[in-house]
Amino acid sequence: MYSRVVRDQAYQERLVTFLRDAYGLPVAAVQPAARGFFAETWQATTLAGERYFVKADHSPSHQGRFEASLPVVDHLIRHGIGFIPRPVWTAHGDLSCRMDGAVIAVFEWIDGANVETDETKPLEYALLAQVYAVPADGLALPVEDFAGASADDVHRLWRQLEWRSRDQGNEDDQSALGMLNRVREALAGRANRLQHVAGLCQPDRSGFRITHGDAGGNLLLDSSRYAIVDWDEAMYAPPERDAWVMCCRDRPNRQWAQDLFEGALRTGDVPYALRPERLAYYAYSQYFFYLAEILQAYLDTGNPGRVATYLAGADTWGDAWITECLRYADTLGGRAN
Repeated sequence: MYSRVVRDQAYQERLVTFLRDAYGLPVAAVQPAARGFFAETWQATTLAGERYFVKADHSPSHQGRFEASLPVVDHLIRHGIGFIPRPVWTAHGDLSCRMDGAVIAVFEWIDGANVETDETKPLEYALLAQVYAVPADGLALPVEDFAGASADDVHRLWRQLEWRSRDQGNEDDQSALGMLNRVREALAGRANRLQHVAGLCQPDRSGFRITHGDAGGNLLLDSSRYAIVDWDEAMYAPPERDAWVMCCRDRPNRQWAQDLFEGALRTGDVPYALRPERLAYYAYSQYFFYLAEILQAYLDTGNPGRVATYLAGADTWGDAWITECLRYADTLGGRAN
């Protein structure tokens, strides 16, 4: 997403040399690996046939989060979590390094593909319960403040887009602004709801755990192993941050998902019951979070396709699964003034 430059053979050879020098790995070749939104991803193969996953994050707005997530991965592994790909330390004892302005990290290779269905939810929730049982122990990671800042991020990026459009007169910018303006009223209504439920959540910060943020979309399965990858958005937050995706769906299996999630917590000896105002908070907050990520990517890369995909469609929001969550969230946490 963030690098549309075609990586030719010369670049790949340079990457091979870099990995040898920075990590001391006898890498023989690299080939593209089709994973990730923010980064280029590669499979590196050594002379002995060992494989590694190489992630090169080119997004200036995301690199800090990526670097901060690596100690979280190391912390979880040190506490016995065995379903996270192990990071490889550099030759200088670091978890990441830089090449051409990108943050580079290397992990053990995990075979498998993500297939998120109802049938994968019991495994996903059971694995998350194991993570929730791990103490933070002073680990430095973002902490949920229930400020609803993702809506502010959207408005900030919207203003940046307006300023750039006025300065440069770009046709794609005008198109993106037109799409945003068409849903301005709906966005304002969701932002008001977000601030309302945020106010309900702010007085109580109990029950926080290490959360992933998108475990279902990053659960890899194959015939012999499973793994949860991409901990870039790890946060100390309540479990609703991982539960809302299914537990806010406006469909009959919503209650099934809520019961399944809470059952996994009980089995994992994690005392917690889901709270409706927190589920609503994450439905609204994550909607704006995803929109902000897409707008930032557009501003960085100039590719308007993702903006259109997210905002256009048969319904107001364009993305059916999150529309279901927002519809349900509208019934939770009382009404905003």
